[in-house]
Amino acid sequence: MKRMAGVLLGAILVVAACSSSGSSALSKDDFVKQGNAACQKGNDAINSAQSQSFSSQPTPEQIQKFFKDTIAPNIKKQIDDIDKLNPPKELQAQVDKLVTDARAALTKLQEQVDKDPSALESSSDPFADVNKEANALGLTVCGSSDSGSSSST
Repeated sequence: MKRMAGVLLGAILVVAACSSSGSSALSKDDFVKQGNAACQKGNDAINSAQSQSFSSQPTPEQIQKFFKDTIAPNIKKQIDDIDKLNPPKELQAQVDKLVTDARAALTKLQEQVDKDPSALESSSDPFADVNKEANALGLTVCGSSDSGSSSST
């Protein structure tokens, strides 16, 4: 269960993806603050849903349903929320790459979980590289494998 939580949190925390869509760019500090806040909100929602959903070891079917109904939509929402931010011009290329890579990692994980729910418990984290990208941008909440409120991985 802890391993599953770690992979799920890693997936969620990593979704620090953004691209410009506003009129004026945020400062780097504001971008980082708002991006990390979006990730923290998503992490908290996942943690809460997980603790309410599973009191014992979940079945593969429960894992698959939880991922489909809770994890994947939450990750997508985080991407969408952060995508609305307008990063500083000097970060735009890094942010664009992060968005692309995070969406690709989510798609890959969705495909894996559809085929085999135990993929969430594997040692291979499809978000490992995206976590590094997020951390490089200062999005440490987004690029963490642990939300701080749960012991995982």
